[in-house]
Amino acid sequence: MQKTLSELHAGTDAAAATAIALRLRQSFNELMDIDKHYQRKEHALFSCLERHGITGPSKVMWAKDDAVRNLVKRFGQCIQRESATVDEWKAQLLDAVNAALSAVQEMIYKEENILLPMSLQALSEDEWAEIWSVSPKYGWCIVEPQQGYKPPLSVTRESINIPSSGGLMLPTGNVTLEQLVAIFSTLPRPLVDSFTNSAPHRAFGDRPATC
Repeated sequence: MQKTLSELHAGTDAAAATAIALRLRQSFNELMDIDKHYQRKEHALFSCLERHGITGPSKVMWAKDDAVRNLVKRFGQCIQRESATVDEWKAQLLDAVNAALSAVQEMIYKEENILLPMSLQALSEDEWAEIWSVSPKYGWCIVEPQQGYKPPLSVTRESINIPSSGGLMLPTGNVTLEQLVAIFSTLPRPLVDSFTNSAPHRAFGDRPATC
């Protein structure tokens, strides 16, 4: 993207603007992948942190994530030139893309220097495994991990005795392990606590109350 932006800064005519717009559209589509990362952070990571009484990130960062999303969407909207002159289009686009990239980079800094160190200190190995287990439903940001982290055996499918059919038999019908994990991931925390004896916790998807 930086090379494309340099070309945009250098000056463009109508033909060059069209080519640049196409390349920036691809960059925008890739950048929108951060929403998958933010959703995983908001619903999975924040929920685990709140079990330990750490509510600051969910109260502050969620709103910051929304602000980043809006700036990235504005960047996407400004790629379309419509009736503006090339100079007008370039000025609006550069303003939008610079604001979006600055916000994304600022959030990365906060995650790497504040959120993740805090999370590494607070969360247990099983909680990281829990985050890992629900991650596929949010999707991956730009690159899908192929190797590296492996969850402890205690929380993997291999550690549970599952019928050869792949389903667990319940009075109301059969349910797969993945469906059961999804169900418990969306139940209100007080109800889950009655089974797990874990700390009070809000349901996934519920935004924290703010003043």
